[in-house]
Amino acid sequence: MYRTATQPRTAPRCAKRGGACRHRRGFTSWEAAILAMVGVALVAAALSPVLRGPLPEPASFSSVTVDARDTLWEIASEHPVEGLTTADTVAIIREANGLEGGVIHPGQVLNVPSRAEQPLLARR
Repeated sequence: MYRTATQPRTAPRCAKRGGACRHRRGFTSWEAAILAMVGVALVAAALSPVLRGPLPEPASFSSVTVDARDTLWEIASEHPVEGLTTADTVAIIREANGLEGGVIHPGQVLNVPSRAEQPLLARR
C-alpha cells in the first residue's frame, strides 16, 4: 500500500508494542547531554589529585596500635590534619605507612599525624 501526502505517518510496529526499536539511530539531545555531563565529571574526578598537587605533610607523627574494630577512615578522622579532608588524611597515613590499600590489621602499629599545638603543616 502506498502512502500519500495526506496520510499520517505511523510509528514503527516495535514502538507500538513497547519493545526495543531498531529503527531509532543515535542519541536524543537529552541523552547526549547526560553522557557529556557524565564524561566531564569522570575526567574531573580523575584529574583532581593531579591538579591539587602534593598533599601537605604533618609536622610530626605519632604511633597508633590498630584495634580489632578500627578502620583506616576512623583512625584518620580521630587524627585530623588542619585544612585537609578525612580522605586526604587517609592518603597521608597510607603513604606514611607504605599501605597499598585500605586494609589494616589488629595489632598493627601505624604512624599517624600527631595533634601538636604547633602548626601541623609543613609544605613538601
